This record gives sequence, C-alpha cells and structure tokens, in this order.
Amino acid sequence: MENGFVHWILSFFEDTFWHNCIYLMIVILMIFVGKWLFNFITSYSLKDELTKKDNLAIALATNGYLVGIAIIAVAANIGETLSLSLFDGVLEVVGFSFLGMVLLLISKFVNEKFILKKFSVRKELIDDRNAGTGAVVFGNYVASALIVAEAISVEGGGFLFVLLFFFLGQIFLVAFAHIFVYLMPFDVHSELEKDNVAAGVSLGGALISISIILMKGLSSDSVSTAQLLPNIISFVIVGIFGLFLLSSLRFLFAKFFVFGVDLNKEISVDRNVGVAIIEASMMLIISFSLFFSV
Repeated sequence: MENGFVHWILSFFEDTFWHNCIYLMIVILMIFVGKWLFNFITSYSLKDELTKKDNLAIALATNGYLVGIAIIAVAANIGETLSLSLFDGVLEVVGFSFLGMVLLLISKFVNEKFILKKFSVRKELIDDRNAGTGAVVFGNYVASALIVAEAISVEGGGFLFVLLFFFLGQIFLVAFAHIFVYLMPFDVHSELEKDNVAAGVSLGGALISISIILMKGLSSDSVSTAQLLPNIISFVIVGIFGLFLLSSLRFLFAKFFVFGVDLNKEISVDRNVGVAIIEASMMLIISFSLFFSV
C-alpha cells in the first residue's frame, strides 16, 4: 500500500497541469526575489519612494525591472523545461531567472553609462522624480529582457549563448539609442533632464521596438556549436536592418502621420505624452509585424 501511495503521489506531480502550476509559482517567487534584490542594492527605500513620495519615476524603473524578470522567467519556463523532469525544469527556471536578474542590473549600468550618460539617472529618478527618465529606464529593462528571453528559448543554447547575445544586444541598444537621439531635431537628453515625459516615452518605446526586431535575429528552433556563427551573423544583419528601418519610420511618422502637425514640436515643446505614446505604439506595431510575419 505504501508503494502504491508513493506511486500515486509521483504520478500526481508528473501531470502536466501540476507541473505548470509549480512553474507558475516559481515565476511568481522569482519576481518577489527580484523585488527584494532590487530593494537591497538600491540606496533608497523603495517603500518610501512608492508610497510616501508617490514617485512615478521609481515606479516605472522598478516595474521595468520586475516585468523584465517575469519575461525571462516565463521564457525559461516554456523553453526546454517541457522535455525535462520537474526537478530539472525548476532548476532551469530558477537558474535562468537569477541570471536574468544579474543581466538586467548590468543593463542598468550600460543604460546609465552609455545611453543616459549626460546626466545622473539616480538624481533624475530620486531627487527630481523624473518620469521621463523613468520611462527610458523601463524601456531599457524590458528591451534587454526580451533579448535574453529569446536567447533562452533557443534549444541547446545554454548560459554562455544567453550571455553572448545579451552583450550583443546591449551593443545594438546603445547604438540605436545614439542614432535615435542624433536624428532628433531636438536635444533628447536636455528634454529628459527638463522632466519631459513625452521624450522619455518616445525613447523608451523605441528601445523596446528595436529589441523585438533583434529577437527575430535569434528566432531559430535550435543551435549547436557549428550553428553559432550563422546565429551571430543573422543577429547582426537583422540588428543593422532594424536600426535603419526604425530610424526611417520614425522620420516618416514625424513628417506624415498627422499632416500639418509637427510631431517633434509636440514632443519637445508641448510635451505631448499622447503623441509620444502613439509614436511608440506605431514603432511597436511595426516591430511585432516584422517579428511574426517575416
């Protein structure tokens, strides 16, 4: 009878439904762990910033990090775990989630040192409660997480594969941000420093958009050592194509989407967040269309 009971317990937890429930709990647990880690490494009280000071900038930045962890954890869950035992699957989800937390913190450093390098991001978020800067930080976290998630989903990739394409992705995110800022007829950094939320939404949306296109360069079913170079070449070619495409579309959107209205003026002078959301949405639509149709 005891052996029968043990067999029943094992069979119960071998059911796909219960596997998925356990994976879901692991994903939720990883989000809580990520929140604890984020709070631990910051020099301010997340609770005070969110509740006593109603700091929208910190809310955007923190949620970008947490959403990023969720994206990575879910990608690990729906990847190779389907063919693994429950124990090995849980280890894989936990391992990739912790790796994702570390990589997102590295992306935070890259963002501060190479994208928003003309001012102190911490000062803008904490002292000025700058929601525009918060929007860019949110976009950077989500963009980085999407690239990591796609690398995780490639069968046979592994940790080194994820690390390689994370760093390649960071290079493209930085390059695209500089091209985007250069092509703008106004000083994006100056507008962000002036608490221009519209400028932040525009740049944050653009970062997420380019990451979706970069995901297309990684959308192969499996990879081996022999296939690594083709994957890198594909990623680079798609990345360059994405830089050109989104930069061109942004120019066309600003000129022709609403005739008789200068959308650059709406963002830089009128600080029109609605226009910035529409602009970001259009770029996201184009990116998603390319990802699913090409």
